[in-house]
Amino acid sequence: MGFLYILLSLIILRPTYVFIKKLLISDNIYYHLYAIILPLSLSAFHLYVFHFDFIPLLNIDTTNDDFLHYASFVLAYSCCIPYIIARRKHNT
Repeated sequence: MGFLYILLSLIILRPTYVFIKKLLISDNIYYHLYAIILPLSLSAFHLYVFHFDFIPLLNIDTTNDDFLHYASFVLAYSCCIPYIIARRKHNT
């Protein structure tokens, strides 16, 4: 089940990138704010998993699995990569 958590987290990065890219195309400042909040909320989910050792959507306990514990920390940082890429492509 831990593999499913990592796989779904990596798959969700692509739709996140597309959604952020569409938000950054707009000239409205609030859409740019939403583009920042989206990856931060995904990172907050992974940091919740890291801190509490529990994946709430899949009901998986990660207290004895060090790989999942630290993978959630890495996934928290990787959730911001779609925003970084979309922002750089939008500025050019």
